[in-house]
Amino acid sequence: MSQSFSPISTNERLGHLDELRGLALLGILLVNFYSLGFPLERGQVGAVHPEGFLDMLAVFVVDFLARNKFYTLFSFLFGVGLAMQFDRSSQHGKFFFFYGFRRMAALFFFGWAHIVFLWAGDILVIYSVLGFALLLLLHLPARVLVFLVVLALVFYLMVLSLLLLPSALSRLDPELAKNVYALENNLYEDNREQYETSVTLLLEGNLAENALHRIGQAGEMFGSLIITGWLLSACFFLGAAVWKAGILQRPWNHRRPLKTAFFAGLIIGVPTNFIFALTEQISPPWQLDLWTYLGYLCALAGQLSFLACMVAFFSLRWCRAPIVGPLAVVGRMALTNYLLQSLIFCFIFNGWGLGLLERVAPFPGLFLCLFVYGLQIIGSRLWLRHFKQGPMEALWRFMTYRLTLSA
Repeated sequence: MSQSFSPISTNERLGHLDELRGLALLGILLVNFYSLGFPLERGQVGAVHPEGFLDMLAVFVVDFLARNKFYTLFSFLFGVGLAMQFDRSSQHGKFFFFYGFRRMAALFFFGWAHIVFLWAGDILVIYSVLGFALLLLLHLPARVLVFLVVLALVFYLMVLSLLLLPSALSRLDPELAKNVYALENNLYEDNREQYETSVTLLLEGNLAENALHRIGQAGEMFGSLIITGWLLSACFFLGAAVWKAGILQRPWNHRRPLKTAFFAGLIIGVPTNFIFALTEQISPPWQLDLWTYLGYLCALAGQLSFLACMVAFFSLRWCRAPIVGPLAVVGRMALTNYLLQSLIFCFIFNGWGLGLLERVAPFPGLFLCLFVYGLQIIGSRLWLRHFKQGPMEALWRFMTYRLTLSA
């Protein structure tokens, strides 16, 4: 080899990106509580029943601040990471696709292990599959990637409208509305039966039964890629484009557009996220009415606004004070902490652990999430005092680089 090609060192890391990863993990934890403390089907049957003001407030706060927002931030950072590695390999005269393919293959393996042994709500498999496609486009300039962002969002809105609007508009006709309600009630009963099956398996099923059940659940979730795949791809492209534009590497040279993005994100994001959180309370999740469609549109505006606001805020903060805070130490071990969150919550809620499934209400669940995240901050600090990276990050890097490069 003419030049060595290896992952970035600790000194080369950009602290604001680690902080954003840490923030994304906090938001993902708050949202995933509802899919780990209850079976995955809980969204189709309304299984989370806030019984008092505090529980209702907790659900509203999570919907307003976290739901549907942090996986887009994480997707953006995923695109940033791949573009960063592509640039680094180009600087060393290496062809990145081979290393990127290994990286995505390893992530695909981690994701399926996550599904089989812990939880069907995994995002790693989806990231790896979409990541394979992104590898083919990393050579494109920032302007072309921005065009792909717009194109992906247009396709997202088209698919969303085609799937939701016919059902929503049919309710305006009384005769059609009866048929739609009857169909939704039948689907609700089917989902309720699946929900009860999941409860029994999670509390009483053996390892093999639960593994097969989770694989089936994951297969059904992958079907949603026809909608979410376009949005995730848009975030991947956006992350790669922002990196190629040099905004994240040199935020001090882009203070004005970053400030504009921050305030625009606040102005647009606050009302749209409020409307989205409100529609989540008004419209049952199994009914696809106009409120649901409005909620999805506001969710998209809120997601993109939140993304712009958070990226701008932490980039500007890094300009003023490049320090490593508690969010950053969690973000440096993002893969390890993501999987650890599933392990901890599965132990708390599943039958092989404490068996508290459906027994933790939203308000105490909010504090449980903050407690677990606090433990992750402490654990990450202690680990990074002795090691340069988390255990899963070390394995991921080994599978990406050490199997293809000589020492």
